[in-house]
Amino acid sequence: MKFKELFSPIRINSLMLPNRIIAAPFTDDTETPEKMKSGAAINYIGSMGIDHKSARWFDMPYPFAKPQRYETKDKLDYYKSGGSYVGAELMHPGLWNRNDETWGPNDEINPEGVHVKQLQKKDMDEIAESWGRSALEAKNFGFDIVVLHFAHGWLIPQFLSPAINHRTDEYGGSYENRARFPLACVKKVREYVGSDYPIDMRLSANEWIENGIEFEDVVRFVKDCEPYIDMVNISAGLDMDKGANVHMAQSAFEPHCTNREYARKVKESVSKIAVSVVGSVMTPAEANELIKEGYCDLVYLGRPLLADAYWIKKAKEGNDEDIRPCIRCTYCMHWSTDRRSRSCSVNVRPWRYNYIPEHPVKAEIKKKVMIIGGGVAGMNAALVAKDRGHEVFLYEKEDRLGGLLKYSDYDDAKQDIRNYRNYLIRQVEKSDIRVFLNTPVTNETVKALNPDEVIVAIGSEQSCPPIKGVENAVGALDVYPKLDEVGENVIIIGGGTIGCELGIELARRGRKVRILEAGDKLHRQDSIYYDIVLDQQLALCKTLTTETNVKVTQINKKSVSYVAADGKEINEKADCVIIATGLKARRDEAFSFFTGEYSVHMIGDCTNPGKIKDANEDAYFLAANI
Repeated sequence: MKFKELFSPIRINSLMLPNRIIAAPFTDDTETPEKMKSGAAINYIGSMGIDHKSARWFDMPYPFAKPQRYETKDKLDYYKSGGSYVGAELMHPGLWNRNDETWGPNDEINPEGVHVKQLQKKDMDEIAESWGRSALEAKNFGFDIVVLHFAHGWLIPQFLSPAINHRTDEYGGSYENRARFPLACVKKVREYVGSDYPIDMRLSANEWIENGIEFEDVVRFVKDCEPYIDMVNISAGLDMDKGANVHMAQSAFEPHCTNREYARKVKESVSKIAVSVVGSVMTPAEANELIKEGYCDLVYLGRPLLADAYWIKKAKEGNDEDIRPCIRCTYCMHWSTDRRSRSCSVNVRPWRYNYIPEHPVKAEIKKKVMIIGGGVAGMNAALVAKDRGHEVFLYEKEDRLGGLLKYSDYDDAKQDIRNYRNYLIRQVEKSDIRVFLNTPVTNETVKALNPDEVIVAIGSEQSCPPIKGVENAVGALDVYPKLDEVGENVIIIGGGTIGCELGIELARRGRKVRILEAGDKLHRQDSIYYDIVLDQQLALCKTLTTETNVKVTQINKKSVSYVAADGKEINEKADCVIIATGLKARRDEAFSFFTGEYSVHMIGDCTNPGKIKDANEDAYFLAANI
C-alpha cells in the first residue's frame, strides 16, 4: 500500500479504527453529503453545546433535550450512513455567549457588548457535572466517541489562558489555579462515561494572542489529563478573535502541517494516549510522513475534505494525484465574506448539493465544444463538458496550460495554487480532451473547426494607468519571472491584492519595498479573512512600507514623483518601479467571436477579473448546461 502508516489500524479505547484519519467537525457538515461517506475513521458532528443554561450559544438548544432528540438522531444516522464512527464535539462558549446567561472567568463586558458574569465555585461545579452528563447522554444516544472542545478560545481555554483569565482567587494566576476547573471537567466526563468509552480532547498549542497560554502549560495540561482521556488533538488559534482565527485555519502564507512540531512535543511527553494533529495537512504523503516520523498517531482533515470528499478513498487506492487540492482560501468559513457567500473555491458542490449533482449529468445530445483559453475557467469548462459526454477541443495561445496561475511558480506563498494548477493540467492530460498549445484562435480557426458551441475563456490582462512616464515601469506580472533581478529599492504603484502580495514576496527576498496606493485602503476585496492575513504579513515585513491616498504624477527612470495625502510633492528614488494597478477583462477580444454564426459564451476573467472561485463557478454553471 502506498501510504501504509496512514491506513494502518489503531485502537482508541474500545474502538479499533481502520485508518488514522479523522474528519474534523464543521458546524454545517450536513450541507456536504459526500463528506459523510469519505472513509474517515471518525467523523465528528461539531459545536454541540453541553447541558447547561450558559452553554446555549446563539440560543442553540441542547441536542439531547427531548424536543431535539429526533433531529439529533436523524443527524447521527445520517453521519453513520457513511460507515465511519461518529463522534460528538462537546463545547461551551463561555464569555462568547450572547444572552442573559453569559458566564466566563471574569466579570466583564465582552467584545460584542454583552455582560459576562464571573463563574463562582458552585457554578463551576454545576458546569463540570454538565460536561459529564452531556458526555454520558452522547454515549447513550449512540455516539461512538466524544471530543471535548478545549481549543479555540471557548470556556475551558478561557480559564487556561492568562490573556483571558484575570482572576486572583484559586482559579486564576498560576497554572495550577488556571487548570483547576478545566481538569475537574475532564475528570467528571470520565467519571460519567466509565472507563471503556473513548474520550478525545482538542487544545490550541498556540493561541496567537499576546500573553496567551504558554505551550509548556499546554503540554502540562495534557499530561495532567492523560489518566482520563484516550486521545488529544493539537490545533492552534482562537475562533472569535479574527486575528488569531487566521492561524486556526491557516492561509497559504503558512507552511503545510503547521502544528506538527507542537504535536511531536506533546507526543514525546505522553505514553498512554494517542496524539492527533490538525492544521494544513494537505496531502496523503504529508499525512503519512507525520505518522511515520513520529509527529503524531492520527491526523484531522478539515478543508481538504471539502475540496475533495474522496481524498481518503483516492489516497487509499494510490490515486493521490487525482485529489483536488484545497488552496486554503477559506471562502468556506462563513465570516470570511461576512456571510455574503459560503463556498469552496475549487469544488462548486459544498452547500449547493440540492441543485448541483455529485457528478455532471450526461448530455442528451453529444456536441463539439470549442474552448478558447486554457486557464482555470477554460480547463474546468473542458473537464465538465467532457464529463457530460461532449467532444472537447481546448485551445491555448501559450506553450502550456494554466493561464495566470503560471505566476504561482515564482511566489513561495502560492504553493497551494501551484498544486491546484498542476492538478487541473493532469486531469486534462488524463482525459481525451484534444489540447492545442501555441495556438492563437481567430474566427477563421473557429470556422475551420465548425463547433456546435464556443466557450471564450481568454482571461484578463494587466491594467496600465495613464501616468506620465509609465513606460519606465514594468508590469507586476512581467516582473514575476525576474524577481531576483530587480534592484535593492522597489516602488510598487498599486496597493491592491496583487501589489501587496508582490511586495511581501520581494520583502521576503530582502528588497526594500514601498507601496503607493491611490485609495484610502490597501487590498480592498470581499474576503475579510484575507484582508487580515495580508495586514499581518505586511506588518511582518520590516523592509516594506506603504502609503495611501497618493497621486502618482510621473514615473522617471530611477524615481517616482507623487503627491502625498497632505498635499506635499515628493520625488522618491527607486531601482525598479512596478505597476500593480489590477487586471482588466479582455472583453473586446472576446466580443469579436460573437459573429452570429455560432453559439458563443464568455466565462472567467474575460467577463470580469475575479478569483479562482469565480472562474470555477462560471465554468461549471455554463458547461453543465451545454
